[in-house]
Amino acid sequence: MAGKLTLTIVTPSGVSASLPCDSIRFDTPDGVKKSNPGGSIGIRHGHTDALIAVAEGPVLALLDGKTVLSGRVSAGFAAVRNGDTVSLLTDRFSPAEDTGGKTKSYKINN
Repeated sequence: MAGKLTLTIVTPSGVSASLPCDSIRFDTPDGVKKSNPGGSIGIRHGHTDALIAVAEGPVLALLDGKTVLSGRVSAGFAAVRNGDTVSLLTDRFSPAEDTGGKTKSYKINN
């Protein structure tokens, strides 16, 4: 059985979301022209420790094949620690209004 990740999204206002998930996907910037997205990255349990630049764009987290978080972030950084913790540091997180009928199980702290 695969382990779970803990995703925490942190903005200047504090923790915007914190939840368990199986995988996380977000965009990364182009290394040459930072205004262009360079691609996207997916993170799963066991990922090596890393500090990753995050581009403005969508963020998606899945748990047991279901979307548990969908939204948009501004540019920032993601820190992966111990293969089971991802902290996404960004100026802004906007949760999606519609997750395609899938359950939204994350908690937004205001």
